[in-house]
Amino acid sequence: MAIPIELLDGSTIEVKDCEFDLLLYLLYKHNFDRVKIREEIESICEKSLSPAIMKILLRQSLLEFSSELSNKILSKSITEQIPHTKIIEDMIIDINKIKYTIAETASDMRKVLRLRKSIFVKEEGYPTDGLINGFERKSLHVIAKIRDSVVGVVSIAFDGPEGIPLDRFLDLTAYKDKKVVEVDKLAVIGDKRKRELSFQLMWLSYSIARYWGAERMFIFTLSKKSENLTIYKRFGFKDIGIFNVFGLEKATALKLDFEDLHTYEKKLNTDELLRLGKKLLNRFSLSQQ
Repeated sequence: MAIPIELLDGSTIEVKDCEFDLLLYLLYKHNFDRVKIREEIESICEKSLSPAIMKILLRQSLLEFSSELSNKILSKSITEQIPHTKIIEDMIIDINKIKYTIAETASDMRKVLRLRKSIFVKEEGYPTDGLINGFERKSLHVIAKIRDSVVGVVSIAFDGPEGIPLDRFLDLTAYKDKKVVEVDKLAVIGDKRKRELSFQLMWLSYSIARYWGAERMFIFTLSKKSENLTIYKRFGFKDIGIFNVFGLEKATALKLDFEDLHTYEKKLNTDELLRLGKKLLNRFSLSQQ
């Protein structure tokens, strides 16, 4: 059960593991400023009226743990040449355990479109009408959540008589010798936009496509998004063409033949994601009946 914690700035966060979860948040929020972290911990303990919270938030153990955790993270950051904020983000995601579901209601779809808008329209300059492509009703929309907050979405468009969204930009006839799907509008919010979450969403898309019977998968991204291209190519995607998207910018289309698939994250539990993908596809199939 999550416990609400009021912070010095008046904001409230809900934490499940106060000694670890809360400290990660404080380290991230105050950028390893131990004075500010100490003040925050003292304030939390003074404001707490619940014996249960006081039992968890033992002042001395928190302060000692904060110092120890900070040293370990900074040490790893220096030795592995990784920004300490990225290490914390990884740990926070591991702690919170991302939950995946599919959009089944109008409310769910509004959440998908809201996140698409925040990424594609506000950050990348897509026109508002670029948020939808006419394939929404026939596509499976995966939603990634941490504590009920949507942190990522991706849509899987299944090929049919009307084709897939990418057909509107490129002639894919030569690539339709196999059953295909398109991974469409993979989006992750800024503070969670990291290789592991994007990679998990991609793996789920692959799992869903595979259990649907597809052998080839397409995706496209703005050509200037080098980070996206790097992730996709490491996953196994290969360039198939460049086109103008919405008359604005150059976009790169890529395809993945499943026999070319390979991972670059050994620690990722792909078996679990494959099972989850099959479960989400079954749920989607039932909702379409």
